[in-house]
Amino acid sequence: MIKNKKNILILMLILIIVLLGADKYVQYKNSKKVDTADIVKDRLLEISELSVLKYEYKDIAFYEDSKKLNGFNVPLTQKKLIVVFEGYLKAGVDLENANVSRTGEKGILIKLDGAKVLDNVIYEDKVVIYDEKSGLFNPIRSDDVTNILADEKKRIEKEVLEDGFLKEANLKAEKLIESFVMQMGFSNVEVDID
Repeated sequence: MIKNKKNILILMLILIIVLLGADKYVQYKNSKKVDTADIVKDRLLEISELSVLKYEYKDIAFYEDSKKLNGFNVPLTQKKLIVVFEGYLKAGVDLENANVSRTGEKGILIKLDGAKVLDNVIYEDKVVIYDEKSGLFNPIRSDDVTNILADEKKRIEKEVLEDGFLKEANLKAEKLIESFVMQMGFSNVEVDID
């Protein structure tokens, strides 16, 4: 009888050890589970900013200025020049604010802010000035050229945006992000760009 009690006690101890071990194993497995939406968000954050569209331009700016007195041009103050320049405009999406959520076992929804202009650059080494004429009392200064180029960058950006540059960038970003996330094993990827 004592032997039976010892066997029962040993079996109960083994059962308790097995149950405690199983409980610890389940806790360990659950702590290792990572939400796949978080993984996608982390991957997007690694990219940070996705440039998807580039527009290259070459243009000419005409500049003419005179000192005025009571609405009339003052003689010997006229200055003019022609500036030829090249540059590019880039658009893309900021992935820092991506909102990622699961939509099923193999589905994911990614919400992003709309595309924006990331760069508008004029190549300084490709700026050429022609037909430069300084007025005697109104010389051409380096900040005249700087101001002309700054105004031209704004004008070109406005024109390109009016032609749907950002809409095209949004479409390209959607396709690229969808393809990128599908490579991570998702079959139903929805990218919503506002």
